[in-house]
Amino acid sequence: MMFSIFKLKESVRFSEDEEAYLRRMLQRYSVTRQGLWLQELDYRQFHFLWCPAMCDSGGVMGCFSPIFPQKVFLLPQENEVKDRRDREDIRRVYWLEQLFPTIIHELRHAYQWRRCKIGYILCALPILRQITLEKGANEAQRQSEGFAARWTAEWDHREAAERGLAQDVKTEDVKTGKDTENAC
Repeated sequence: MMFSIFKLKESVRFSEDEEAYLRRMLQRYSVTRQGLWLQELDYRQFHFLWCPAMCDSGGVMGCFSPIFPQKVFLLPQENEVKDRRDREDIRRVYWLEQLFPTIIHELRHAYQWRRCKIGYILCALPILRQITLEKGANEAQRQSEGFAARWTAEWDHREAAERGLAQDVKTEDVKTGKDTENAC
């Protein structure tokens, strides 16, 4: 089945916990060399929505459309397991960790749209799209995969430490934003 923008109307906004977790990930990524472009985009202004129609789309996991320039639509997890809260009262959302490279891909399309709307429209033509828009978005997605893996490993390590299965935990000092090591 082909996915179309007409199916976006069934989308549902993220919960507060999901929104907070993704914003935290994006904030951390936006200060990396690969993610600096997010600051120019101002990702904080975007709304993220779960689009149930993507479950039957044959592989579409995310969507940005110039028709909805402030929104990113994502594939919901069918059987979402309620996640635990960590020490800082942030609910971990495993599905967002897995979708993070896709989110970056879609935000890169939003960035391309914001930089040059006429250029985006021209580059969106079927043959040009793969060598212009998709090439840039795929590169941004590929670059974010290392960050996503480190983020997931950090949270796995925190959870292991809470269970007494890890010796040291790196945490982020809320006041300074710097990583510190705490012995468990």
